[in-house]
Amino acid sequence: MEYVDCVRRGTNDIDNAVAHLDETRVQLLLLKFLLGGGTFKRTKFLYVIYTGPRCNIVKRGRCVEKIGKFVSEHLKGVAGLSATDKASLSFESLVSQFKKMFIVDDGEFSMAKIRQEHLNRMEEDKAKMHQEKEYERKIARLRAIQARRARRRKKPETILGKCIDQNDDESGNKTKNIMTAIREENNTVNWVVFSPDPVRLQAVSHGCGGIFELVKNLPDDKWLFGLFNITFSNPEGRVRRLIFFQWIGNRAKIVRDRRTSAVYPAMSKLLSPYSYEIYLVGKTDLVPAAIISKCKNAFIDQKSEPKNKRNKPTNSVLDEKNYTETLIEDQEHVLFDCKEFQPEEKQADMGLVPMDCPEMSTTTLSDSFDSCTELYDTEETLRFLMSPEGGLVWAIFEVA
Repeated sequence: MEYVDCVRRGTNDIDNAVAHLDETRVQLLLLKFLLGGGTFKRTKFLYVIYTGPRCNIVKRGRCVEKIGKFVSEHLKGVAGLSATDKASLSFESLVSQFKKMFIVDDGEFSMAKIRQEHLNRMEEDKAKMHQEKEYERKIARLRAIQARRARRRKKPETILGKCIDQNDDESGNKTKNIMTAIREENNTVNWVVFSPDPVRLQAVSHGCGGIFELVKNLPDDKWLFGLFNITFSNPEGRVRRLIFFQWIGNRAKIVRDRRTSAVYPAMSKLLSPYSYEIYLVGKTDLVPAAIISKCKNAFIDQKSEPKNKRNKPTNSVLDEKNYTETLIEDQEHVLFDCKEFQPEEKQADMGLVPMDCPEMSTTTLSDSFDSCTELYDTEETLRFLMSPEGGLVWAIFEVA
């Protein structure tokens, strides 16, 4: 499902889903109709391939083809249609076009009864509906953004660091630039992994997705070293630490001798200065919450800094939730500035929105970030949506 992203989803009325369709894109709208009651409960699914009237003609064919492929692979047996006009996608219009699917309990076709059954079932299933918690929503968004970055990293333009030349053939220069970048306050690079060779220091991977991305770059059969930044927020501000780590995979074959025993102190010296050091051994340590727990002492008793208790995060904020929210806030400006994540179809049509316009409430900086870059896990969304009870009522997908 790597070529299709879920950009919106909800548990409210279907008409609300139609209102969120983007006229500048080709999108797939997947709907769940809740019918019947008691022992006659039924769930019907319907998809709409929507081609916006202002969609770029050049990309229209490619997007329709990929969405068609997605439908054939993951929505087998689901009825559907194509549309270019939102007005034709009202609840009543969709039900009318698929009358055979929508027969009420007494065997008759009644639009009023179908609408009422749907509303009644939504009310009954409200407790079972998937509730989008703010923290979980941000986690899902961060992971989806990282996946999109990974897919697009082959492009010439990258956002891994303002001072890193990705085309630099000299690995020594690239490693030096990464070392500089990870220590800069406002640089996007927040982790780097090195091979265990103090004679020729070489970065084997680096990124800006925090420890969530770092753990995916620590193979189970390798012995590696690295650095990562960890930042927490409190009411007084932010506190940031640079952590040095040693990774030993479960299947790493390390010969214990005089030569290898000298590697750790040599790497520690080469990668200094740093705030704290930790060991990561085996898959059980590759859990974000476990890594954060190991780093808590880095924020306590820092003798090299003034003892300002007000500016130190308390244990209550040293958790995965705070770390994730801070990480996303640190990178919001990167997503706005980078052409890689700007919707290309929207760039030509984007105009000024008057401050007194009702839509202005949905085009503030933070909300714009949500609307144009918010992504949900496609597989998870399909699972929630295909649930016979509860879950989700609708979802909108588009080509990544």
